Amino acid sequence: MNARAAWTGKKVEIFGEVLNIFDSRDKDIAYYYESYIPAFDAGAPVEGRLSRVVEPRTVRIGAKVNF
Repeated sequence: MNARAAWTGKKVEIFGEVLNIFDSRDKDIAYYYESYIPAFDAGAPVEGRLSRVVEPRTVRIGAKVNF
């Protein structure tokens, strides 16, 4: 779960975001396909499940100026 709040003026927007509010350690997405990593696979591509971990809790702030 992520959250974003923003204040918008005439030419400026100031915002803050929190990503991964609950600090989940789950998988973001999982794939099943053939891959080859030379350091781990013995000379040939291997079929299997690959996944990407959700990014850690992150806080962002920023400003956007419209000209």
